[in-house]
Amino acid sequence: MQSLNPSMLPIRAVPFARALAKVAAVTSALLLGACSTVMMVDADVRTFATAPGIPATATYRYERLPSQLANPRQPMLEAQADAALGKFGLRRADTPAQYGVQVTEGLSPAYLPPGYGPYGYSSWPGTVWTGSVFAGGRHGGVGVAFPLFPMLPSPWYLHEISITFRDLKTASVVYETRAAHEGPSAHSDAVLPALFEAALSGFPNPPQGARRINIEVPRSP
Repeated sequence: MQSLNPSMLPIRAVPFARALAKVAAVTSALLLGACSTVMMVDADVRTFATAPGIPATATYRYERLPSQLANPRQPMLEAQADAALGKFGLRRADTPAQYGVQVTEGLSPAYLPPGYGPYGYSSWPGTVWTGSVFAGGRHGGVGVAFPLFPMLPSPWYLHEISITFRDLKTASVVYETRAAHEGPSAHSDAVLPALFEAALSGFPNPPQGARRINIEVPRSP
């Protein structure tokens, strides 16, 4: 399996209607659960593994692509993976190790509203302009303010992580999994633990292929 290179992830287009529906759903959830201390992260997971499964006492070390060597986020990603793998009894041990593990991450635009650019919305289209009408005299008056253009949806991003296990004795890939979540970029780091948990759901003998996993994570204050 060719490893996922975060710098080469394609931009996945999301239909406008789908993006609006998802934004509406998230907005409703936020309004209904404003006092909730958790949020739901829905992740699309694809996992493939060979038999027999990786033993619970296995040791592993990390293998990095050249593009990952200078990535300042890589140590943080591997620390997140350590926490997730440790729940299954796996232990990081650079020497000796039974498996080589590669962890990758990608963040790419899934949907960008019209008028949204690298620095946010341009002045046209995209900015919400407001107008007002005022009528009155010496002793007072009445004013009305109203929007001239509707609010446009926020940009939507696709956040992905992948984990690959390679048997160091045979040099063959024995386990590969990836999890993807679409949402606002502001939540990209907040959902990382949920993405790792979703990607490893069913480890070491998960259902083969695609599935949807929902994970609850603490809401940021």
